[in-house]
Amino acid sequence: MNYLSARKRTDGRWDFTQRNDDRVWPIGYCSSYGPKAAEWAGQMLVVDQAFAQRYHDDGHVTAEEAVACYHRFLIDQRLVLTDPPEKPKELHECAVADCPNFTAGSAHCSNWHAWLCDTHRTPSVAADLMPVSAEIWSS
Repeated sequence: MNYLSARKRTDGRWDFTQRNDDRVWPIGYCSSYGPKAAEWAGQMLVVDQAFAQRYHDDGHVTAEEAVACYHRFLIDQRLVLTDPPEKPKELHECAVADCPNFTAGSAHCSNWHAWLCDTHRTPSVAADLMPVSAEIWSS
């Protein structure tokens, strides 16, 4: 079982972490080893260079900051925006409140999904709509 949450470090700062059994390690942008591990191994960076500067090892002042950092990581690195097919079989109401548009376009990240029209199918709109999860359990 994997348990993801913000955890306080021994220096009093916070990281967003993953725990499996008795092992705990920082994940997302809190895992400073993200791009550095590829450098150490002499590999090409898998990390998009636009986001490479967001990886850090200095922690956060609060747990809420660490949670927001992981949310940003998910939006930047895991969000998938899907354009509608040319001839959709179904249309869905756009998830943005008061938007009159119907669409077959979507956004999804992990187990979150939303139908978003062409105007609203952006990372910033998805970030506003996707719940910020302080604790995540997975197996």
